[in-house]
Amino acid sequence: MSNGQTPGPLPPAYPDGPGEVARIAVANGHARAPRTVAALCEQFAPVCASAVDPLEIASALELEGLGDQAAKQRYGFRDVFALAQDMYFRVPREPAEPAEPPDPWDGSPWRPALHSLLYALPGICFPAAVGLLIGPGVEVALIVALIVAWSMGQGLAYLGYTRLGRTMDTGQTRRVLRLGLAAGLAVVALAMVVTGRVVHTPTPALAFGAGEGVYMLGAGAAMVLGAEVWLLLALAPGVLASAAFLVLGRPPHLQHLTWWALAATPVVALVIAVVCTRSTGRREGELFQADEWLGALPAVGFGVVAAGLLIFPVAAGPDGHGGINVGALLAALPLSLSMGAAEATLLWYRGCCARPTRSGHSGPGRG
Repeated sequence: MSNGQTPGPLPPAYPDGPGEVARIAVANGHARAPRTVAALCEQFAPVCASAVDPLEIASALELEGLGDQAAKQRYGFRDVFALAQDMYFRVPREPAEPAEPPDPWDGSPWRPALHSLLYALPGICFPAAVGLLIGPGVEVALIVALIVAWSMGQGLAYLGYTRLGRTMDTGQTRRVLRLGLAAGLAVVALAMVVTGRVVHTPTPALAFGAGEGVYMLGAGAAMVLGAEVWLLLALAPGVLASAAFLVLGRPPHLQHLTWWALAATPVVALVIAVVCTRSTGRREGELFQADEWLGALPAVGFGVVAAGLLIFPVAAGPDGHGGINVGALLAALPLSLSMGAAEATLLWYRGCCARPTRSGHSGPGRG
């Protein structure tokens, strides 16, 4: 060296990236580096193999103390960029595979089964409520409530799943669900008010219909965010009280207690949904995207069809001329349970379609 000092030993190599490549000490403007380009390529092999441009290698060299002066004096290149280009062509390209993004459709196989219960258990409340709902227009109120509740719940779930799948941002998803929840509650309230004015339905029947809509909306938001277990707690008062009321033969002295239990279920479900949709992070992304909200219309239509199948026992009645058939209501529970199987099939299909896109493969036999 020009100052008469003896170069010290090279530091150990760290082959895990440019920041961990052999640490090259710089003294008096000259780098203590390997004497040959081949040795330099060996030490910088991870960087050279994964680089898509010589500039990446040049940046790694300069980061470790090898600049233009060292490239010229030690390796005979005009600058560090020429040295990096030579190294780029010496080392074969073996770029590291990027980490596979998370699968938004990959969840627990038990979630659809739990969703089946959450869809079916509210059906137990209907036979119990039949004995409590007396007056004109009760059947009409139940039919309207079922249609509005199922359609709004399915549309809200579509909005949440769509935003979550697009952005993988739970903060945005919570905000969209909060807005959809408010809009759905407004639709439910308007439907019940109009029904009461048109057919003069008694207030208890309207309250029961509104409570059904509130539960379906709250359950839709909570299930998107993975709060199914909390919904079981919300269902517990109404389902247990309804079951006890039916088993005991609908005793009159338990009517008020059953009403309070039925009212507790939608209230608790709404509280769970409000808590789950609370956003504490930065407010990023647009709440209203026209394609998402228009895309929810088929989901709303699906909810109408599902509700139409469920309300047949109410519309047909015991003798086919209207009224409420308690046995048929209970027989409709398997239809609600099948919703979970349909959801599991849909999630499997979406996962199979999205997996080749994420992995970059599209050939046959790819899952």
